[in-house]
Amino acid sequence: MRLVGFVPLLLLLPGVAGAVTLGQIDTFENGTTLGWSEGASSPNPPANISDGGPGGTGDNYLRNQSSGTGLAGSRMIQFNTAQWTGNYVAAGIDRIRISFKVEGSQALPMRLAFQGGSLSTRFATTEVRMIPADQTWHTVDFNLGSLTRISGSESVNDVLSDVQMLRILAATNAAWEGDIVAAALCVDDIEARHIEAPVLPTTWGGLKHRYSPHP
Repeated sequence: MRLVGFVPLLLLLPGVAGAVTLGQIDTFENGTTLGWSEGASSPNPPANISDGGPGGTGDNYLRNQSSGTGLAGSRMIQFNTAQWTGNYVAAGIDRIRISFKVEGSQALPMRLAFQGGSLSTRFATTEVRMIPADQTWHTVDFNLGSLTRISGSESVNDVLSDVQMLRILAATNAAWEGDIVAAALCVDDIEARHIEAPVLPTTWGGLKHRYSPHP
């Protein structure tokens, strides 16, 4: 079982709403879906798989299936209204890193979508992350600094300061619902991150040192 580090000081900051914290990561090692769902009407909800994640033998992950029929459960979507809600701006979260594996023969165009603010405005990531159908785990970053409005009138800052739902979905274009597709997707290690600006070279005691942030 992997040990996961958090940033507990963020929990003590005044004015930080909701549950999300910088550094949190869903590893699914507790055998549950950690609140990720397709909704009560879906006949094929996400399931925790106990072996075969990116860490290899004994690494749990989440597997989600979509039917492609046009009925409930036909779109590759899973959402969270628990630990991934709250104030991303105050927490300093500007990236979400996720590991994916596609089962089947069709590559999937993955995005994130957010609902939040007082008017429940919706945004989705502008940049798509295409996950090939090669039965291999791929780790990708989603940039929260590049979002496209789906509905509503509030700003990106309004929404990210009060996220009510986070969605992981397969969508060719920035969307809330995503594509109707028959597919199976494996998901693991959903991580809240912050990418710092690179530090310029500096000189200490006549010796030049170059520093860069952790990946």
